[in-house]
Amino acid sequence: MIDTKSKHSVDELIINPPDIYIQKSEIHGLGVFAAKDFKLGNTIETFPLMPMAFRTNYQGDPIVYNYTYVNYMCKCDECKRHGYVLYLPMGYGNMYNHQEELFNAKVETHFDSFYAEVIATKQIDKYSEIYINYGSRYLFRDGKVLKHEDHPG
Repeated sequence: MIDTKSKHSVDELIINPPDIYIQKSEIHGLGVFAAKDFKLGNTIETFPLMPMAFRTNYQGDPIVYNYTYVNYMCKCDECKRHGYVLYLPMGYGNMYNHQEELFNAKVETHFDSFYAEVIATKQIDKYSEIYINYGSRYLFRDGKVLKHEDHPG
């Protein structure tokens, strides 16, 4: 995930994504699908990020940890002492499935303004599943990326 300075004010954000929907995925559980064609660079969804009270050093639930966004770029004393802030994604933010090589979208996080955007990285056809790459920091208990077929859910 990319941490960038926000370019929108809160009143400009479109929270209700009319152009995407949730349905059963062939990859894992449910996924996010395109209700229209998206071109390279189109914003697919903008969703709020809610900061959580417990930082990474105190979060013991691996499911919560795995379905939140973390601002690993922060270098403040609080993050050094207590771990990074976890942000709970709203909207469909935690419903996107991972495809390392076939991803067709990326997430740009704006932690300073408490929102994130899903941006098309290539053409996405209507009715296609939208995939993101969770990245190297998406870790589970043993420090390895979990394959979908190994997921307990």
